[in-house]
Amino acid sequence: MKKHAGILLSMLIMFLFICSCNRSSSHRSTRILAKPPAYFSEGRAEDQGKVMPVKNIKNEKVRIAFLAMETNPWWTPVKEGVMQARDILKDFNAEVDWIIAGDRHTADVLGLLSRQQ
Repeated sequence: MKKHAGILLSMLIMFLFICSCNRSSSHRSTRILAKPPAYFSEGRAEDQGKVMPVKNIKNEKVRIAFLAMETNPWWTPVKEGVMQARDILKDFNAEVDWIIAGDRHTADVLGLLSRQQ
């Protein structure tokens, strides 16, 4: 009798699980997103690494902030690219900031933080 009750209980749990999974996928949000602004680009794959900025027609100040971590050598070429962008864009009324998010953002620390939550 206990064996039959265990099997019946297992089947009931599986049935409830299947029903709950099916229901959650059928009730997804159907909201309509706003149409994005018009986008125009003349960029092509062969232009990669050769694209230069265009004239800032409105001459508005543009600010680009790059949040980074300098916790391993992977960031070295990234920082070099950001510094190149800073040099190129300064003549286009643009400012590029390299902001260090902190020196304690390592895999070990973030791993510990995620386990504490």
